[in-house]
This record gives sequence, C-alpha cells and structure tokens, in this order.
Amino acid sequence: MRQKIKQLLSILLKTGVTVGVIYWIISKFGWEKITSTISNANPLWIGAGVILFIISILLGALQWRILLLNRGLDLPVGKMVSLYFTGMFFNNFMLGMVAGDSYKVAHLHFNEGKAKSGFAATFYDRIAGLLVISIFALLGGVWLFLYGTEGVTNSVEYTPLTIPFTSIHINMTPEMWINGTLVFTLLFALLLVAFFIMFISKRLQAWTLAGAEKIPDGKIRSRVQSVLKEMFIDRHDANEKRTFLIVLAYSFIIQLIRMIVHIVAALSLGIFNIATVHYFFIIIPIIAFMTIVPLPFGIKEALGGTLFLAAGYAHEEAVVMEFIATLIGITGSLFGGVTFILDRKKK
Repeated sequence: MRQKIKQLLSILLKTGVTVGVIYWIISKFGWEKITSTISNANPLWIGAGVILFIISILLGALQWRILLLNRGLDLPVGKMVSLYFTGMFFNNFMLGMVAGDSYKVAHLHFNEGKAKSGFAATFYDRIAGLLVISIFALLGGVWLFLYGTEGVTNSVEYTPLTIPFTSIHINMTPEMWINGTLVFTLLFALLLVAFFIMFISKRLQAWTLAGAEKIPDGKIRSRVQSVLKEMFIDRHDANEKRTFLIVLAYSFIIQLIRMIVHIVAALSLGIFNIATVHYFFIIIPIIAFMTIVPLPFGIKEALGGTLFLAAGYAHEEAVVMEFIATLIGITGSLFGGVTFILDRKKK
C-alpha cells in the first residue's frame, strides 16, 4: 500500500512539473507564437526523423545482442528486439534511461534467470553511448574554440538566462553555460574512462574484489562479488577486445543518427543553419546527460532550447525544436509500448 502511494505521489509530482513547465513556456512565448511555429513544421522531415530514430533503435538492439552474447546469453532475435524497443519506450515515455535499463535487466532476471549477464551487457551498452556522446561534445568544443561564432547571427547580445516559474536571472549567457558544460563533459568523460579502466585492469579488479570482501553481510558480499566478476573484462582475450571495438563502432553510428534527429527537427521548422552544426554536437550530449535522471517531460526541452540561444536560434523556435525531437523519439519507440502491453497480457 505504501509503495502504491509513493508511485502515485511520484506520478502526480512529475505531472505537476510537466504542466508547470508547459504553462511557463506558453506564458513566456505566447500561445499564438508557439502554434504558428509548430504549424510551420514540415511533416516530411518529421517522418524522416521517426524513421531515423527507429533505425537507431534497431542498431541499438543489435549492439545489445552482441554484448549479451559476449556474456553468454543468446536471446531469439525477435524477443531481443521487442525487449529493446520496450526499454526505449520506457526511456522516452517514463522520462529517463534508468527506467528502460531497469526494465530490461528485470525482464532478463525473472524470465531468463540471467540478471548479472543482463546487467553487465546493459551497463556496457550505456557506457559506450555515453563515451561516444562525450567525444562528440569535445569535438564540438574544439570546433567552437578554433572557429568561434563564425557564421552565427546574434551571437553576442543575449539576455541572462531566466529560471522557469521565477523572476530570477542567472548572470550567465548561453555561451558561458556551454563553456561550463564542456568542462563538465571533459571531466565526465575522464571519469567514464577511469571507471572503464577499473574493469579491464587486473590489478584494479583484484583491489575491487578485495574491497568487496570487506562487506560484512555474507549474502550481499557474495552477490556483489559475482556481479563484479561478470562485469570484469579480460583485455588479453581477443574475443573480448573485438566485441568492445564493434560495440564502440555501433555506438558511434547510433549516437550520430540520434544527433541527426535533432537536426531534422530543426530542418522541419526551417531554422537549421549549417554554420551552427557544431553546437548540436555540444548541446545534444548535454541533453542526453539529462536523461540519466528521470526528469519530468518539458524540463530538458526547455533547457536544451535555451542553450541553443548560443547558436543564434530564436528561443521559442529552439524550444519547439527540442519538443519535436522528443516527440519523434516517443513516436519511434511506440512499438515498445505495444510489445510491453502484449507481453503483460500473455502473462
């Protein structure tokens, strides 16, 4: 009963925040301006974005299958694809990648008895994606450092950012925000690399297991050690190295396609400027990092749209662009919602 109350309160809180964000957007830009911007969107570009997103999900499913096979779990292709689609549906609809990843691992635990293998494969699937988008952000930052705001209109005269629902102004321009987030991205990428090294270094593996040995509860200690051993990588194993190189190649293509989806959203509104493409490589990874936390619908779209001020985009158009990109993702993953309902009915 208490768990159900917590779930209900969580849903009400997220719904309330979403309604509040949408109200703030409407009050800030005006309903007529928003609807006129949306009405100008080209449905052909939006349709192309949905197709691209579906392709990225299929490639993601293949990448996940490679990792599952590497951990000794061979699922039928149809089941694996439907499960991955369901995970993506939860990622988009339940407002955070943790929801989708947790569902996939839980499904493998209860239906296949392979929780540890599923967790390891899903963990490396996510790490590969985060590493690639960190690289994209750093490449965009290098481009911005070398060429500055060349070709970007209205790149200097910005008002300070305003916190939604308040009259509080943050005395930082979007360009300053981007510079700050680039530093954060660099530190995050270094942390990911360090974290990854922990799982490939024999010495660090031994230290990690020794640390786990100090857990007082024997049952918990045994489980932690078994999960760690499942996640450790043997860097001297040619098959292991080949697997992770293939996964990184898949991740590069997948994340590039999802980057293009945002560009397609801009093209649908007729606001894309090729001179600003490097800003997409910086800002979209920042938006992707936000999905690590289960934020209510509208938060990351509003913040992402605000960051695009640095690229010379009109604020209301950039926010609408990010809402369109999110809706493309939700539409592309709707098949996962269907497979989830059908799976529930079977059981």
